[in-house]
Amino acid sequence: MSIYDDLKQALEVIQKGGNIELIKKVIDIQKQAMDLMEENIAIKEENKSLQESLKTKETMVLENGFYWMEIKNQNETKKEGPFCPGCWIKENNPIPLVFNPEKPYDSNRKCPGCEVKFVMEIYEESSGSYMADHNDQYSDLM
Repeated sequence: MSIYDDLKQALEVIQKGGNIELIKKVIDIQKQAMDLMEENIAIKEENKSLQESLKTKETMVLENGFYWMEIKNQNETKKEGPFCPGCWIKENNPIPLVFNPEKPYDSNRKCPGCEVKFVMEIYEESSGSYMADHNDQYSDLM
């Protein structure tokens, strides 16, 4: 049984006795309990969000001008990305860079968040690694 239920039962018992001042006091306490329950829920949601943000931050790595998310499983590490360096540094917001749908054979990408265009150059053919060229827009951040 919750504190709210206990207060509700107490209020019902007090109402039968007819003590108006006591009824008002229990109603006030009941309201305070509801406010505390709502605050508790909000704090739990914020805590969950902060834990997820911290977990994401721990997986982000900078490689050749781009941020990548390293996801470690039992025996392997998988990389996802690339993510926009500006959006990650400024806002801790991992926004994946996307291809231009109008130019499907173009390897360049764009951030849908800040609209910065990135020139993608494959510098190591065997690994498929990319190097960023984004007109030094974010060079002061890195």
